[in-house]
Amino acid sequence: MFYSLSLFLFFLTSLASGSELDTKINNLLLTISSDLNSKCPINVDRFIILKNTVVDGKMFIYRYLTDFQAMNQYMFETYGAKTTTADWEEGFKKNAIKEDCSDPDDPFFAIGATIGRYYYDENNTLRIKIETSREDCPKITDNPWAVGMYALLPKLVCQDNQIYRQCYAVSQNECETAMKSATADCLQRYLSELPPDISTNKKIGPHWGEIVGACAIEKYISSLKNKFTNTNECNNMNNWK
Repeated sequence: MFYSLSLFLFFLTSLASGSELDTKINNLLLTISSDLNSKCPINVDRFIILKNTVVDGKMFIYRYLTDFQAMNQYMFETYGAKTTTADWEEGFKKNAIKEDCSDPDDPFFAIGATIGRYYYDENNTLRIKIETSREDCPKITDNPWAVGMYALLPKLVCQDNQIYRQCYAVSQNECETAMKSATADCLQRYLSELPPDISTNKKIGPHWGEIVGACAIEKYISSLKNKFTNTNECNNMNNWK
């Protein structure tokens, strides 16, 4: 994303409702589009160029010039794979979900906007149209492994490792509340990347548990940094966390 959440939150504080709200959202998206278009064209990679952006109501659309022929040739020469437009559409959709849904505070989704990615070929023919909204994002409640991590991690950190409470002078309840928020953010960040068999594959579950756990603890520490207790034991946190 090209814009921070703070800009959108500032905008949200003055939001109205109904048609007036839709107008405000549309005007904000138009402002962002105009600013970004002043920097276009932008090379995304050697096959794709961002031509410009347009706004359609509450949808922010990226319009890409895409060298499908070169991409197909590269895949065949490098991997021996024969790719089709349908293959690229599936891949682009997965990447869009991963990019848009990995940030729980995604600014476009925060105001109820939809993100469009339209891919045109060298003849300016629209070949692929990807549109994502918050409703397209995977949900923690739909993934048994994620549900288990959300329940387990705050207890492991706040009950079994008292130093996380002591070094930040928080109660058991405050610790678990902060860890639940951090765990939810980190699960949402990685949810679209989790292997489908993570709940049954004992080899990959612990690996992803370490990734989500490290992310959540980092967020927990960051959220409570103003409460940090300056003692030798707490200053050596990097040695035992």
